[in-house]
Amino acid sequence: MKRKYIYIGSLFIVIVLFGWMLFFYEDYSNYSYGKNSYEFDAQYGHKYGYDLTDAYEAFEEANGFWDSEDYLEKIEEEMYAFLKEYREQGKYPYDQFPTYTRILIKTERFGDESSLWVLEHEAIVKENNEQFENNIKLKPPYVGMDAKYISKTSWGPPTSTDSDIVTYQTRGLIAYHWIEGKIHRVAYVSEGEVFKVSY
Repeated sequence: MKRKYIYIGSLFIVIVLFGWMLFFYEDYSNYSYGKNSYEFDAQYGHKYGYDLTDAYEAFEEANGFWDSEDYLEKIEEEMYAFLKEYREQGKYPYDQFPTYTRILIKTERFGDESSLWVLEHEAIVKENNEQFENNIKLKPPYVGMDAKYISKTSWGPPTSTDSDIVTYQTRGLIAYHWIEGKIHRVAYVSEGEVFKVSY
């Protein structure tokens, strides 16, 4: 008789464990990953480039498992405080700003202010891009320049282009030529960036 109860008890434990794995394992796994990511960031902080996005997304996917909702609120507060500190200095942390604001905009507590920060940031980026493009017009192509700006330089649009040039070092080069009488200038581009300019 005792064996029968032991067998039934063991079977019950196996069924409970299987059910737990079936219904809660993914939530537990996400919760565990979120907690580890959060503790890692707490230890090393933002100054080394780590951010709280992975931890936040893992806690979101934990679907309310254990105290994941508390962690979500805590991370939202930390993201907000981090961005606000930078904002007060007139800066935007480019690594974390897009993801943090994307998360905070959806929250009731920080959504409105985060939306304003995004609008301010977009205005600053637009102004900086306009200044950059105005400055590009005054310069010839230079090493390190993004290829999309070549036509906007002081040399104007190239008169001809050679693509798929093969050298002993690099494949897939593009050469942009500016030919005016006896003057022949060339900017060589590889992987979307000017790497050599010859006059």
